[in-house]
Amino acid sequence: MKGIKENPPPLISESKKGKRGRPRQSKAKTPQGADAFCRNRGYISTIMKNAMSVIDSLYAALKGEPPIPD
Repeated sequence: MKGIKENPPPLISESKKGKRGRPRQSKAKTPQGADAFCRNRGYISTIMKNAMSVIDSLYAALKGEPPIPD
């Protein structure tokens, strides 16, 4: 009992009561950030569909030499 008195559990607001786990966080806070996230995600998805190395392909694209699938 002494431990609970010295360190009480956090208060839970009524709106979050009954929900489990961490609250979800948005990947993008602005429309520009959402656009960039979607473009990057689409590029990585295309690389994976072509069975190419994601890291090597991203590195090549950042150097200005985007890979061309076979």
